[in-house]
Amino acid sequence: MDNLKDYIKENRERFDDVLLPEGDVERFLAKLDKSGIEVDAPRRKLQFKRIALPIAAVLILALGVGLFMKVMGEEDEMTRIYVAYCQEVASLSSEIQMMTMDDEMRLANKAVDNITFEAIPFASQLPEEMSQREKIRVMKEYYMQKLDGVRRLKTLISESNITEE
Repeated sequence: MDNLKDYIKENRERFDDVLLPEGDVERFLAKLDKSGIEVDAPRRKLQFKRIALPIAAVLILALGVGLFMKVMGEEDEMTRIYVAYCQEVASLSSEIQMMTMDDEMRLANKAVDNITFEAIPFASQLPEEMSQREKIRVMKEYYMQKLDGVRRLKTLISESNITEE
């Protein structure tokens, strides 16, 4: 046993450099919760997730906007509608993520993704026979409904946070 203690003392810096495999902290905390052992030390939340996830969402949306603009060619009213929609979704998504804890954040992100996901951009699905004015009206209505869904999700999350306190 003394050999192990000596080895650890001599090679301490090697142990400090190696990070735990991904997910080990969550598994350990779950086992700790199941065991019923009370721990006095407060649990630290991974704060970088609160910053990294909103930034990632904005980057993904920006990438989507770039692809959409490439498909559409010249920047026109339909593109401006889509860009404004993406910016609003990114803003709402950031606000939602700031209101949620780690486990809830994954669910909230999935809910936002389910509301906003488009396998094929909506603008490319509109018939060519439709006038430009009609396409703009339909796009505004379509994206307003999606934004309303994200706003409702944000309201639900904020109300659930209030009732939990």
